[in-house]
Amino acid sequence: MVLPENAQAIAALIAVVSMTLFGVELLVLREVWKKLDYYFLNLPKEKKRRVKWRVFIQVIFPSVALGVYTITGIYDPENAPAIFFWVAFIFAVILTLAWPIARVTSRLKGKKESKITEEVDVSSILFVGSFVFLLIGMLISLMALVVVSATMLDITVGIWDIESYVLGRWVMLDAIIFFVLGIFMVGVAYLYENRKRV
Repeated sequence: MVLPENAQAIAALIAVVSMTLFGVELLVLREVWKKLDYYFLNLPKEKKRRVKWRVFIQVIFPSVALGVYTITGIYDPENAPAIFFWVAFIFAVILTLAWPIARVTSRLKGKKESKITEEVDVSSILFVGSFVFLLIGMLISLMALVVVSATMLDITVGIWDIESYVLGRWVMLDAIIFFVLGIFMVGVAYLYENRKRV
């Protein structure tokens, strides 16, 4: 397999987009970090644990689904959409089954436990979740920049030229999706915060 004729132009475009996303995410992360002081860092230990767990649930499903989609796209692009659909379907089934089980379990634990659960602020989950999504997006943007740099500069770095180029293209897609998810959550967090003040 050889690099296509327009590979250098596409690699340069990926580099520009990755640097742009990185810059925007850095600016947004600075603003979100100011909110974390109130909504997460000063929370009691129990509430912090609950926020971490909920954010983990929010982040793990798109991360695994996109990871599977990217790996499949690199090695078997023709079947990537079908495999992504099945992964998303399996996650949807798991979520559908896990939600009622979690509700029943929390009720069995007693009123004290459920009271603590209700006290966790949605803004905390939204701001922490947006921070994590944007941070992952920044790291992926840097990864995309690194793996396409050789192709962009027309430098041969051994037998992995085409693999690095293909990886850069697919990873750039992941960076864009994480950026969109992070910005969306930041917007929802600010809207929720303003609504709560009103």
